[in-house]
Amino acid sequence: MEIDLAGAEAPIAAVRAQVCVIGAGIAGLTLARKLVERGVDVAVVEAGGREIEEEGQRLFAEAELWGQAHVGTIDGRARVFAGTSVWWGGQVLGMSRDAAAAWPIAWEELAHFFADMFAERNPQADVQSIIYQFEALAKPDADDHHSGIACPTIILTGSEDATHSSAAALQARIPGCDMKILYGAGHACQIEQPWHFDRYMIEFFKKHGLFPGAASA
Repeated sequence: MEIDLAGAEAPIAAVRAQVCVIGAGIAGLTLARKLVERGVDVAVVEAGGREIEEEGQRLFAEAELWGQAHVGTIDGRARVFAGTSVWWGGQVLGMSRDAAAAWPIAWEELAHFFADMFAERNPQADVQSIIYQFEALAKPDADDHHSGIACPTIILTGSEDATHSSAAALQARIPGCDMKILYGAGHACQIEQPWHFDRYMIEFFKKHGLFPGAASA
């Protein structure tokens, strides 16, 4: 049952539940789902509606930010049902052990929920395979890992993306690699600046004779 308190013409009778989850973002909805699966009666309270509303977004401007600063703290967030997870501008930062120290739940107790989430998203992989994947990603690439790439390659990087600082080094390791920077864009540069993204890609395809009707330069 969904109740819109903003549109209610009369006071709503008390909603009773065993657990009340504040915030219908990706974390709140996941928690509510897990509790319901275990037979717990849950009520979820969300400040936003089904669509983004200006009044709700203004609340972010009054927020005092703590902890790790990151691009899009205000502009990339949406006070809306399902939270910022439904918008590409949002960023989900991994919880560090320092941040977890302020929580009443230990970091180690939360780790298995993280593993379960990845296992649910990829039914073809088990938890141990996912752990191996993350361990491999944490290791540095071999010096010759990219030197064997022989096909035309381009890097499109947003200047505000957290990985932008490593783009030039990656370009240097790939023979003949092109790179275009989308200034002001974040990780989802193809959505934030599609006009630049499309132009750079069409130019790249034409340069290598990969665009329909184009001859290789």
